[in-house]
Amino acid sequence: MHNKEPNKNTNNEENTSQVTDKVLPEPEDARAIANILKAVGVESFDTRVVAQLVEFVYKYIGEVLELSKTFAQYAQREDIKQDDVKLAISSLLSKSFTQPPSRDVLLQLCRERNAVPLPAVETYVGIQLPPKEFQLTTRNYQLKRKTTTESLASQELSETTGNTSVGESSSQRNQVEFSTMDTSE
Repeated sequence: MHNKEPNKNTNNEENTSQVTDKVLPEPEDARAIANILKAVGVESFDTRVVAQLVEFVYKYIGEVLELSKTFAQYAQREDIKQDDVKLAISSLLSKSFTQPPSRDVLLQLCRERNAVPLPAVETYVGIQLPPKEFQLTTRNYQLKRKTTTESLASQELSETTGNTSVGESSSQRNQVEFSTMDTSE
């Protein structure tokens, strides 16, 4: 009796695996995309590629038809004509897909760019370093003088606590004290 329950679960698992192992029929659009890929020379591809291309085609055709419908409505027609579709496709092509410039345009741009000579390289002995502001060894702080109230407060504090070091005179204590201030802002 105890042994029959695991067999029941195993049978159920086998039944569910048989259902998931069945190959679902491929949509006609997916077959058409796969045939197009094979026709252009792509022999092996993942099934997800076909699914993604089908999704792209549906989205693109939907956008073309919506835009065609808008053009037809603007022309005060109820039905879409071929000219509306052509206009929608050309509109989407200019917005969605970019064309590389022609060879002539690229050659003209190269000629214009190469007509400007490069700046002369300065002769310099040793290692050429970037300007001071771009060097990592540049000091990134400034010294700030303490105000008189700060120095008086620190002087009074040292007198009350008796933190005067041996050999330190009052003239040495009255010298200007410096603190660091971050200038990286």
